[in-house]
Amino acid sequence: MSPNVAIGIGTGLNGRQAAIQAGQQALDRLAFGQQPALGIVFVSEQYNFEEVASGLAALFGSLPRWGFSTVAPLNTEGELPRAVLVLLLAGKELKPQVQWWPAPDQGKENSQISRRFYDSFFREADQPGSLLFCGDGVMVNGQDLARALEQLSIPAAGGLASGDYHTGKTYQLGNNHYGTGSLSAVRLNDHFCIGSACAHGWEDIGIYFQVTRQRGAWLHTLDGRPVAEVYARYFRYPARDWAYPPLTDLVRLYPLGIETGRPEHPLALRSALHVEVDGSFRFNAPVDEGSMAHLLVGSKQLCLERAREAARGAVAATGGARPWAALVLVDLAWRYLFENHMEAVMAAVQEVVGDIPLAGAYTLGQIYRNSPPGEVIYENQALMVSVIGELTGE
Repeated sequence: MSPNVAIGIGTGLNGRQAAIQAGQQALDRLAFGQQPALGIVFVSEQYNFEEVASGLAALFGSLPRWGFSTVAPLNTEGELPRAVLVLLLAGKELKPQVQWWPAPDQGKENSQISRRFYDSFFREADQPGSLLFCGDGVMVNGQDLARALEQLSIPAAGGLASGDYHTGKTYQLGNNHYGTGSLSAVRLNDHFCIGSACAHGWEDIGIYFQVTRQRGAWLHTLDGRPVAEVYARYFRYPARDWAYPPLTDLVRLYPLGIETGRPEHPLALRSALHVEVDGSFRFNAPVDEGSMAHLLVGSKQLCLERAREAARGAVAATGGARPWAALVLVDLAWRYLFENHMEAVMAAVQEVVGDIPLAGAYTLGQIYRNSPPGEVIYENQALMVSVIGELTGE
């Protein structure tokens, strides 16, 4: 295990207390003499994010910090309800650059945040390095974000935060800045790399439809019928019930695979955030009208196999760099499939990446690219493993 990395878990009564507890625990676990250079923070939705940010600022001062809110953080023990997780990376060579972009002004398109993401910080596209990022899981269009990343010439990995998405609020942290509807990123210099890979365990069951009406992020009809009526037909629950708990949450278990026409990536998975009372499905990226949509269902066994596959791919993508830590960004659908028992999934990843710290969070979308100018992959429903490694020059 790298002496330059440590994880702390805080479970205090309020967000400030939990953040200080997690940060101090991580500081205490760093090897003697090591000074932290970057903090990665995952915050449970139960905490007031302002309190968490206040606690982190009080403890760490000007230390670069990047992170976001999640339904629950994850570690090797599985899900950590009502917790703050702090992962510290130490070393003078690290020199991270963290930036945060606020939500667009009221009345302006949210796609502007993806353009600002590219324009304001990473215009120097030829500079080497690696990027971790996170956007709001409800307000940021994952497809727009993926397109912005295609213009950059560095490896990048990240996702769309879950947090308290039922109320439309997920938080992103960049140093002392935070907010909803925003985007944050940390760039590591060329002494380090981030190797990522994504996989899922959802299978096509041979039922497919044409997308016949959509508007923005809302999918209204499949084969001319309200989407909730289509799901009612196949899953035997009344169409009106899909707009209310528990079905409006569990709908994420049954994503649509949208035909792409590309043999290497034939189906792009898209999962609903929730179901509206009119029977339409709300997504965080548009589903094109006229496209063909396949109904998919998940398998626990296949998910575990694919978790190992993603971990192997992430390790391979580092090109032999010395691994420091691994991040696991896993779609919220996995929580429902495994009924909150995520320890088996995290163990499958740990088994492959070896004895390095492992930290994770639930997300509402996963985005990565390892080798520019390769394709940027944007997916729902997947598990993404990102291994942070030090390039040794050997």
